[in-house]
Amino acid sequence: MKTPFSGSTLKLNLDNILKIVIQDNLLHSRWLLTLSYLENCGARKISEFQSIYKGQVPLSILQHAWEESRHAFFMKKQISKLEQDPDKKREFLGGTKAKNLLYLLDVKILKLLKENYVKKKEDLYYGAYLLTTYAIETRADTLYGTYQKNLENSGSKINLKLIIKEEENHLKEIEEKINKIQNFSLLKPKVLEIESDIFSNFLSAVEEEIFLT
Repeated sequence: MKTPFSGSTLKLNLDNILKIVIQDNLLHSRWLLTLSYLENCGARKISEFQSIYKGQVPLSILQHAWEESRHAFFMKKQISKLEQDPDKKREFLGGTKAKNLLYLLDVKILKLLKENYVKKKEDLYYGAYLLTTYAIETRADTLYGTYQKNLENSGSKINLKLIIKEEENHLKEIEEKINKIQNFSLLKPKVLEIESDIFSNFLSAVEEEIFLT
C-alpha cells in the first residue's frame, strides 16, 4: 500500500531525493546509518513490548525482533560498500527528525488508542505494537521499493531484495492480526495519516540537508 505525503512542502519527491543521495557516498553513508538506526529502534521497541508476555513470547514476535535487528546490522554493514567506515561517527540524515521519528509515531498512536477508549495496559501495548508496526511496514513498502529501484539504476552493489521480502511478510502478518480486532482495524486510516505527516517532516529535513550540502 502506498501512502501519499500529507502536509508536505517538499520540492523533490522521494525518488528524486534518493537519486541525489545515492550519487554522493557521504550522503549515502548517512542515509544507510539513518535506516540502520530506525531498524534498530524498531527492534528495541519490539523487545520492550515483549514484557506483556511475562517470558512466554510468541515465536512470531521473537522472529520479528530478530529480523529488525538483522536489518539494522545489514544497513550499517552496507556503508563499507561505499568505501566508508561503518563505525565512523556521522550525523543521521534528517537530524532530530530522524532521531525522533519512531518515538513520535509511538506516542501519537498510544494517544490515538487512549482517545478510542483503549484503557487496559496490555491492550494499549498490544495495540501500539500492531498499529505502529503496520504504519512502519506500510512505509517500508514504498521507501525500500523506491530505494531498491534507484540502487539498481545506479549499478550499486547494495541490494535490498531480501529485506523487502521480509518487510512484506511482516506487513501481511500484522494486517491479519489487526483485522481480527475491529477496534484496531478501524484505526488503520488514521494511523497512516499520522505516520505520513511524521515521515513527510523527516523527508523535508533530508531535502533541506541535501540543498545545503
